[in-house]
Amino acid sequence: MDYGNLLRRSWQVTWQYKFMILLGFLASLGSGFSNGNGSSYRANANDLQSVPFLDGNMDAVLPALGALAMGAFCFLFILGIAFWLLKLVSEAGLIDAAYHLDSGQESSFRTAMSTGWHKLGSLVGLNILLFWPLALLALLIAALLGVSVVGAIGGAAYSGQEALGALAGVGVGLIALFCCLMCGLILLGLAVGVVYTFAQRALVLEDQGVVGSIRRGWHVVRDNLSEVIILLILFLLIGLAVGIGVAVIMIPLGIFSVGPTAVRLFAGEQVGGFEIALMVLGFLVMAVLGAAIRSIYTSFHSSAFTLAFKDFTEKQLPDVGKEFPATDM
Repeated sequence: MDYGNLLRRSWQVTWQYKFMILLGFLASLGSGFSNGNGSSYRANANDLQSVPFLDGNMDAVLPALGALAMGAFCFLFILGIAFWLLKLVSEAGLIDAAYHLDSGQESSFRTAMSTGWHKLGSLVGLNILLFWPLALLALLIAALLGVSVVGAIGGAAYSGQEALGALAGVGVGLIALFCCLMCGLILLGLAVGVVYTFAQRALVLEDQGVVGSIRRGWHVVRDNLSEVIILLILFLLIGLAVGIGVAVIMIPLGIFSVGPTAVRLFAGEQVGGFEIALMVLGFLVMAVLGAAIRSIYTSFHSSAFTLAFKDFTEKQLPDVGKEFPATDM
């Protein structure tokens, strides 16, 4: 495989047709949906009692807070599902558009999204069939570890030993077993992810069913294993380079936007409107710039693997009379 030619064609498809970047932005939304950070705060009754307007109203407020928290969780869950479905549709659109554009045909944002929408059910089935067993296996491993720890503590309490001593007795072997299982699960997940990448393209481009696309993806990976490994390593290096470049840009921007506010706070001075405006503007610039870079990289990455699939299979889609609009949007 001519990797230089592959990257060049992928970049031309991404940069020449700007709607590909929009598809990349939509495809990256589902990947970035999270709760932001891992920090949390646990409030207790004494903390809540110290709030003036809650004094004496705890019995009425706590159920309302619980309902509000449950509603927020349900909203975020539904939003996450919606972003995930949008990600699947956009990824399928990227695959379809990159294939046809590289073949000298025309495509558009509307055509790509339409293709992704019609493939959504099969893509959901493909994800469930490939990744849910891994998730269940990970939960089973975590449950076994939890049961082992609880059993060790319970046995120590029954025998009058200290819990720490009991855990130390089984800890080394348990941790070693857990690490081996997790390492095996990670390697299995990586292999499944690679097969999924090409199975997704077989599903979109060759109209394969869910099981047929998995079989097709496995055959493509097996028959071109060395090329696939080199391509993965190549994009690992590209991803690291992009990450370093983003850090070089973002860190000075962050210091410039937050620096004046931090200096005033450390000096015990009041933060003025200029510092707040500068901080907000800096965060907006970083958010827009980060989204743009991520969208371009997502489109470029998807196009490269689509064209690799095309080169590996050396197949042309049958002419089914599809007409592609001439406009990019």
